Amino acid sequence: MDFAITVTNYDLSRKTMRWYTDELPVIQKAMKEAAGLQFDGSRLKYDDFGDFFSIMFSQQQGTKGSMNYATYSSMPGFKVVGKSKWSNALMFNVFTLSMWNRSGGTSLFQKTFVCDMLEPIPENVRKEMAQAAKEYVKGVVHCSGCEKEVQRDEIAGRYFAGVYCTDCWESTYRAIEAKETYN
Repeated sequence: MDFAITVTNYDLSRKTMRWYTDELPVIQKAMKEAAGLQFDGSRLKYDDFGDFFSIMFSQQQGTKGSMNYATYSSMPGFKVVGKSKWSNALMFNVFTLSMWNRSGGTSLFQKTFVCDMLEPIPENVRKEMAQAAKEYVKGVVHCSGCEKEVQRDEIAGRYFAGVYCTDCWESTYRAIEAKETYN
């Protein structure tokens, strides 16, 4: 059984980051139990006027002195907002929003941003994601290596959900993918 919680751009402009970090997991757990699943089969879908995309939010975390802490603490507005329930890691007010095509087979958008827990996703992030969705519907993706626009029928290669232009595929990712065992 497969099910999804669907959000629209309207929802994204109103639901706070606290909803995604605290309330959404409770809803997903209830859906999992109601469906009798042994795993979390729930997904979050973005509905862009009838075209559906898989999306995921990640709240960034790390310990003082870690690479994550060093990377994110330099972002304007960075704050430690709590501790992880599962480890000694500190939770940051830094989030990553990722979007794939409906099946999850093609990465279309990823953005890391600072956001207060009681605020919705920043408008610029929502607009960039909506633009990536519109471009995909029109047959355009962005290279996962250099972010150059590529027509879907001109994708030179794929590595997991990443798609690559000819330059990036030939210079870097063809050799990496050739060594992959997919185990």
